[in-house]
Amino acid sequence: MTVTTLRELVGDADPGSGIARLSPESAERRLSDIVGAGASEPVVQDDANRLADLVGAPMRSGIAIGASGIDYDESATTRERPFSIDWLSAAVAVIAIVAVVIVVAAAVWTRASAGSVDDATRSLRAEEATLQGRLMTLATAIDRLEGDVERAVLLAGRADAAVGALAGKSDEGARLQAASGIAAYRDQVQTLGEITPPPPYSRSAVTSGELADIAAALDSVRTATLEVETVLADTHDARSAVADERGRLLTTLTGLGGSLAATGPAIVAENAAATEPFRAAVSDSLTRLSTAQAAGADGIDEMLAYAASVDALRAENQRVLAQPVEPEPEEQTEYYWEPDYSWEPAPTPDPVIVDPPVEPPVIEQPPVTPVEPEQPPTPAP
Repeated sequence: MTVTTLRELVGDADPGSGIARLSPESAERRLSDIVGAGASEPVVQDDANRLADLVGAPMRSGIAIGASGIDYDESATTRERPFSIDWLSAAVAVIAIVAVVIVVAAAVWTRASAGSVDDATRSLRAEEATLQGRLMTLATAIDRLEGDVERAVLLAGRADAAVGALAGKSDEGARLQAASGIAAYRDQVQTLGEITPPPPYSRSAVTSGELADIAAALDSVRTATLEVETVLADTHDARSAVADERGRLLTTLTGLGGSLAATGPAIVAENAAATEPFRAAVSDSLTRLSTAQAAGADGIDEMLAYAASVDALRAENQRVLAQPVEPEPEEQTEYYWEPDYSWEPAPTPDPVIVDPPVEPPVIEQPPVTPVEPEQPPTPAP
């Protein structure tokens, strides 16, 4: 009999299996047949391993092998095999779970990053639109400042002409002070007009579309906006300073015009030989100058008119003084005529006989007889 399994060797504990359960003595004999004569000797662990290899099944914990043979544990057949863990499958499952978590996290991060990039791009466009608006405002402010400076320079030129025309016709100290104030006014407004505009804005390259690149572009446009705001504030301050300088110039011109109120009448008195219209013209120009400056005007045109009227007054005075003096007429003897009543009337001259005019003869014309037209003959019936 050839034994191939441990079940055939030791028997089946199940009564319904059809195989009789062996007694310990029978099991020992069968084991002796298998392993040979050394079965009665103590069996070491190596023999147990060889037995397990022979029967093709792992050893059961319920079989104890010793020197006296096999002690079969009846409960060994009813025990279940202990739970064993498949570490490879567990590792694969863990790796799969980790991969799923990584994919989900990457998707969430990508979506969040995409939303952040879109928001940053919209913010960048809004900041650039704001910058363009401020650049247009700055360009308008600079144009207005340049216009203010240009008008200020023209005003200084006209004031210089008026002050120059008043030489010898006004108080010299007041005139020189006004000339100095006009020169300072011109230099100051030209300095205020020197505004350096900010460099033109250009967006930094955003090629990758990364959030860091867009953030750098946002920093650039915000820096450019701050520079524009700084220059815009300087431009507004410069315009205010130009207006203040104009106010100081008007004060200087008003002081010069006030000095003419005392100088003008003295000039009129010095040129007494001039006729009345010339002297009245000087007085009228002084009145118009005082009225204009009291209303807040610069009075430059009135000063020029005053200077012209003074020149005309002096010229008229010189003309009158240059005329030769006519000598006084000598006394003439008065002669009285007495009428002579001894005269006779002159003889009356003979009348001149004049023939009457000859009238032309009247020629009578013969009467004209009208010619009647011929009647056509009447046809016979």
